[in-house]
Amino acid sequence: MKPLLLGALLLPLLLFFGCSLKQEIQKETPKTILIKTKKTAFHQSGFVRELGDRIEILLYSNAQALLNLKIYSDSVCINSSCIAKKEFYKKYMDVEYPKNTIDSIFLGREIFDGEELKFEDGEMIQKIYKKNIYDIEYKVSQKRVLFRDKINGVTIMTRDITE
Repeated sequence: MKPLLLGALLLPLLLFFGCSLKQEIQKETPKTILIKTKKTAFHQSGFVRELGDRIEILLYSNAQALLNLKIYSDSVCINSSCIAKKEFYKKYMDVEYPKNTIDSIFLGREIFDGEELKFEDGEMIQKIYKKNIYDIEYKVSQKRVLFRDKINGVTIMTRDITE
């Protein structure tokens, strides 16, 4: 009788606290997303979600989840397989960018601590060059983000899907 009573008391608590621990989405934006590197390419519709401890990029094809990219402060998870950010950059982009570069791109924020930051015609623009390492053009407007590294063949573009 005691285990049954204990279970009856604990079940509502577990349900209540289990549901309340889910992280609330702070912002979710539908986007067309292009991710192109020497090793992979995606150009799909999806969502960029901002949560308290991570950014999630969800890509869909024919209403099926194609990619679930979770970006944490120190790691990146691709469809539940997680690696350190430093390893992520080397493995998928063949280059070592500053740790928060991928976060900043998907959030449309300045990269490389604002290096070469300019504003022209309503766009934030950064052109960053380091001989034989990277040649980056980064542009952020109200509805579009474009990151292109010509040396390493990396292009990331997001464009808001408007109704």
